[in-house]
Amino acid sequence: MQLTSGKVHKAQRVVIYGPEGIGKSTLANQFPKAVFIDAEGSTNWMDIQRFTCGTWQDILDAVKQLGTKNNSGGFKTVVIDTADWAERFCVTHICQNSNKTSIEDFGYGKGYTFIAEEFGRLLSSLNDLIDSGMHVIFIAHCTVKKMELPDEAGSFDHYELKCSRQTSPLLKEWAEAVLFVNYKVTVTQDDNKRTKAVGGRKRIIHTQHTAAYDAKNRWGLPDQIPFELPFDFGVFAKILGENVSKPVVDKPAAPESTGRPAVDNMLKTGQAVATTPVTSAPAPTHGPAPTDDIPRQLGALMELSGVLASELVTYCEGKNFIPKEGMLKDIKRVVLDQMIKDANWTKVVNAIKTNRK
Repeated sequence: MQLTSGKVHKAQRVVIYGPEGIGKSTLANQFPKAVFIDAEGSTNWMDIQRFTCGTWQDILDAVKQLGTKNNSGGFKTVVIDTADWAERFCVTHICQNSNKTSIEDFGYGKGYTFIAEEFGRLLSSLNDLIDSGMHVIFIAHCTVKKMELPDEAGSFDHYELKCSRQTSPLLKEWAEAVLFVNYKVTVTQDDNKRTKAVGGRKRIIHTQHTAAYDAKNRWGLPDQIPFELPFDFGVFAKILGENVSKPVVDKPAAPESTGRPAVDNMLKTGQAVATTPVTSAPAPTHGPAPTDDIPRQLGALMELSGVLASELVTYCEGKNFIPKEGMLKDIKRVVLDQMIKDANWTKVVNAIKTNRK
């Protein structure tokens, strides 16, 4: 047996899960030269290459075809979209082969054992693709389940893969990274102690396990990564190999001369990049930013949306929500309740962004 040492660079096994419509497929499509095994039919709107699968055997055949030497697609990533729909096909396949109408008909949990065995065979066949240098990504939906710890009293809610209790552990153990993509929501209380959730626009990729969700990575990623589209794939590029980079963008025009020969030479050779200073918002036009006494719900929304107090003061003055030289605490409660509603707050943020330009 050969003894090895050091890091082993090979294709990666990844699970990406989260609520519907958040951009899981879009994120997976940014991996190098991706081909989709579409078990859900959710990629019709995407300009991609895919195998459309309606049965468990279709999925197995697609994996087998990708592993043949006759495969001329040059694919470097295969994406199974989604794991929970693939598991449905697996259950149907097992029941049909055994003349059962339900997985429960096997009795004493035997049917679920068959699911774990059959899904394990799929993972084994995918390992062959990984050994050949192809990354494998499973996309999955999430669900909230009640958790009870063996050594603690009480229970709590927990996000996890929307798969059976046999398949989920297999996927989590098999993967090098389990990435949970979700919206950032803040729960606040108003002046009457009523609880309300605000935000829900900013998306986050969670990479480390917490009591609230399953996640992991062996790549040394930060606990949370902002997820905006288009996503900066450079976060993952170095992990996947030196030859992998984020999508190609138009080459910038040659920089103008700065009048300093040494700097000009660095700009031409790519050792330096010319940048233009950008401010996130205009400076306050009347005194210091009024950050004190901001209503709690409004303050949470401002933080999530990246809005400065001085910007919102200017906006509210223009709308006569507050008097000139006023402060955010001066907004009347009825006006505030209307302004922080989702549709209205979106208009406020868009107006402030337009004013920045």
